[in-house]
Amino acid sequence: MMPHQVAYGPTGFAFCFENIYDYGGGISNLGTYTPSVALKNGDYGNKAWFRFNRTPTAAPCWCTDNWFMVKSNQSVCAVNFANKVFCSFGVESGCQDWGDYLVTSGMRNIVVTASQIDQVDNEGKETKMTQVRVWQPLSNAPSNPGGDAASSTDEQKEDQ
Repeated sequence: MMPHQVAYGPTGFAFCFENIYDYGGGISNLGTYTPSVALKNGDYGNKAWFRFNRTPTAAPCWCTDNWFMVKSNQSVCAVNFANKVFCSFGVESGCQDWGDYLVTSGMRNIVVTASQIDQVDNEGKETKMTQVRVWQPLSNAPSNPGGDAASSTDEQKEDQ
């Protein structure tokens, strides 16, 4: 088995498999995996693992020490293991089938996503643009599981 993507963050290594394996033992399903608690001395044995069971299309990353970020089918999802909360970032109308792409890698204080949006107005004029959004956790997100977990700033550029 060979991981499709790998990353490293506060809970240790994260890795993705884009196929299902039907031989051997242990981890064998497609998805993105990472320990759900911080490791001590690099000990991965007998740890609880988190699996995001979607075909990975981008490497996962962390936003601050609290949010594990992973690309879903169309949106980007954020998971806070300690507070047992998650959210997904909405995608804009007219974006491509793949939706938002997770641009950020590693561990950062912000997360960057990008999408391509193609629109046609009533007169048939086609507009193509790339939307880049920069996300950051809201200060009350971990204590407010029913509320918004992130805010974004948008920048759209028409493709030439």
